[in-house]
Amino acid sequence: MAEAKRSIHEALVLGQKDKVSQVLRKPRETALLFGFENFYDQALPRAVDLIDLWEFQAPYDILRRLAEILGTQRMENPESFYHGLRADIPSIDQLLSEVEVAIGIPIELPNYFVGESGLGTSRGVATYRAFQAIYQAYRIAELVKGNKGARVLEIGGGLGRTAYYAMKFGIRDYTMIDLPMTAVAQSYFLGRSLGEDAIQLYGENRNASMRILPPASFFEASDKYDLILNVDSMTEMAYETASSYWQQIRARSPLFLSINHESNDFTVRDLYLASGTRQILRTPYSMRRGYVEELVYT
Repeated sequence: MAEAKRSIHEALVLGQKDKVSQVLRKPRETALLFGFENFYDQALPRAVDLIDLWEFQAPYDILRRLAEILGTQRMENPESFYHGLRADIPSIDQLLSEVEVAIGIPIELPNYFVGESGLGTSRGVATYRAFQAIYQAYRIAELVKGNKGARVLEIGGGLGRTAYYAMKFGIRDYTMIDLPMTAVAQSYFLGRSLGEDAIQLYGENRNASMRILPPASFFEASDKYDLILNVDSMTEMAYETASSYWQQIRARSPLFLSINHESNDFTVRDLYLASGTRQILRTPYSMRRGYVEELVYT
């Protein structure tokens, strides 16, 4: 995959602004978002080749699940069908309205990429990952509720959707740690959605609410955070790398929220049990089958 992104890297290093602009605006023609979004060059390998499912059916199903979690929709019970009962099928706009009332913030769906596909709504194109991010930001807000100066750090932020919604929930001190190429996409998305003055990139000397930094800067620092979040990435790392992150998490935050699968060589559970940590709230992740949500009291 490094080879597929080589031309993007070269354009950035050489300062080819026109080419970089095209890459950012039209990521579906490149490998820029490969690994953390669903729209990229279709010639690249896909983990699941089910476009209709991920881009059109999944957004509705995940939003419906979010409404059930929040209690604005009754939980579907397959056993009820034996009694001749049928579940209602509310429109996606109805679900959006219900969810935003329940969480207390307006739901906006920023679409800044040419060719971004998903379900059409009155607020923009709805994607599967957007609703995952809304839930994750909601969880962050609930966990730090009452702490107006809460400091949050996310390890591996994807496109930055969770960070975006966290800011909407009132989080004003948010740091993302990610690889440089991913940070390019995050900077574009968050710069467009929050404004360039709201974000601080590595090497910039400004006091912005949103910081996007490389891994080295995290390991070299000693800043403390009220909550550290990792979604769908720690178990994708080498064990040694993930273990190094875990040691930093233990030392620098009282709370760690992990949302990861357990299909690789090691799990997040392996990391915290090896260090003797036993105070954990572990549940199946309601928004994505096959994932586990773990709240670890470090």
